[in-house]
Amino acid sequence: MYINKSERSDVSVVLHLRGLDRTTNVDAETHRRISFDDIKCKCAKLAKWFRSHNLGKGSTVGLMSSNNIDFIWILLGVWTSGAACRLICPKSTLYELIHALDITPVECLLMQKGKLKRLACPKISAVKYVLEFGEEKTHCSDGAITLEDALKDLKEDDHFDQSLQVKPTVQNETQNVAARDKSSNIPDDIALILTSSGTTGLPKCVMLTHGNIITALKKRHLFVEKSAVALGLMPFRHAYGLITMVMCLCEGAVLVNMTSFSFLRWINIIKEFSVSHLHIVPSLSLSLLKSDIVNFEDLRSVRQIWVAAAPICEEAHEKLKKKFHQPVRIYKAYGLTEATFIVAFGEFERQKPGCIGKIVETMQCKIIDKDSGDDLPINKVGEVCFKGPMVAKGYVNDPEATAEIFCSGGWVRSGDLGSLDEAGCFYYVDRMKNIIKYQGQQISPCELETVLISHPDVKEAAVIGVPHEIFGEVPRAFIVPLDHSKVIAQDIHDYMKEMVAPFKQLIGGIVFLTELPKTGLGKVKRSTLLNFEPKTVFYDEIRGKISVHSHTLESGENRTEAVTTK
Repeated sequence: MYINKSERSDVSVVLHLRGLDRTTNVDAETHRRISFDDIKCKCAKLAKWFRSHNLGKGSTVGLMSSNNIDFIWILLGVWTSGAACRLICPKSTLYELIHALDITPVECLLMQKGKLKRLACPKISAVKYVLEFGEEKTHCSDGAITLEDALKDLKEDDHFDQSLQVKPTVQNETQNVAARDKSSNIPDDIALILTSSGTTGLPKCVMLTHGNIITALKKRHLFVEKSAVALGLMPFRHAYGLITMVMCLCEGAVLVNMTSFSFLRWINIIKEFSVSHLHIVPSLSLSLLKSDIVNFEDLRSVRQIWVAAAPICEEAHEKLKKKFHQPVRIYKAYGLTEATFIVAFGEFERQKPGCIGKIVETMQCKIIDKDSGDDLPINKVGEVCFKGPMVAKGYVNDPEATAEIFCSGGWVRSGDLGSLDEAGCFYYVDRMKNIIKYQGQQISPCELETVLISHPDVKEAAVIGVPHEIFGEVPRAFIVPLDHSKVIAQDIHDYMKEMVAPFKQLIGGIVFLTELPKTGLGKVKRSTLLNFEPKTVFYDEIRGKISVHSHTLESGENRTEAVTTK
């Protein structure tokens, strides 16, 4: 990690500390703990192993892992060696892994035990070094060695400290730059290669630099406190989870790693480890609000909740705050991988309705016309763009996409619709590609989802546009009810009539699901819903007469048209 002369890298400061045997990470399942000293020692040995195998500056190392307790020191070991770290989803299918390695070939791949046999293929066989790690009592796969065996005879040496020393970055100091050893990093060097959400089409790989990450880490005091016990639930392979993890290390907080999720287990971990800081997505906070198994007396340790990575229902979070028996600060945040981390945030009760918050210092925001690219005035909705030291370097091996998204002047286009007001507050509307175009009107699925979630019988909801022969596109809702035996489709249609304008009604019908398809970060996979052919769609009794195959369902005084598809 790069160290500026005036302010040393946050990560390097932690790694230089001696005698710190205080716990920094805990595995929620096994209760295994590691300290700052453990991280420093393991990181140094791994960096030494990389150097001894000619891996360093210019190399790419793949890391395929869940939120394992070893993740942090492996990542830092890669950075210390000078290599870039390519993060790969541990649940990847063979097809997905081949695609990942096609975009970004790696010279070394570190993966948890038990994955290699399932994913054996020529593409992996071509990787020069494969290291397996983890607590599983399984034999090492053919063609791989265990990380434990690779490091057992190595000792930390002086080169580790030397590799973190200040290196000049002024371009005209050619002699000094040429003299840099292979493990020295400068701000423009690639540190991370992350996969974009990939909710449509094949995912792209975003290149984040050491400078991007250092800028984000300087804001760590805003997101985590030294006395905090944070829960590492968000996937470390995504920017939200990963940067939060490194922030905890730099700030001296304790991070409880959660490698797999179940709602009840999540609640129990908060109680068991006295978790104070939660970094989650809106669907999880809504589950917390609407669950009948949660005893908020068990959550007295919680002091802060950060909600990001998806649109947010403000009314629901106001209700959630009142459920706690102690003061809890709830923050909403907005970010994108192409800008490293969170770029706008604010506390719920201190923001105007619909407002996310202020743009973080060091970053600039502007709103442009999505077609012409011209700047728009305040309070006008358009495509949101950002500029600043957290903007990524671009996409790996994709110059066309890089040129389209990373524009001249250092701006990155978010693909989101939003606006700025006179005070510089940021308002999020929706993803541009999600907007439903109904007879010349534009409908935001995010708005309709917020209304649906406020219905007492709705647990989760997602809205998409479906084709209509007359109207072009109409909204269809996919709903996960709290109780399948209780909820009535016509009740929801009637509720929407009270809450939103006539052109925003669910003309495309309602589909009930047991769960919504989601990415690892908790975002709804709208592409899956677009391609989903439900057996039954519940239409409004007035607007639903669209098929001769319709039949009427009687439920008290409510009448709902249900179309059963073949």
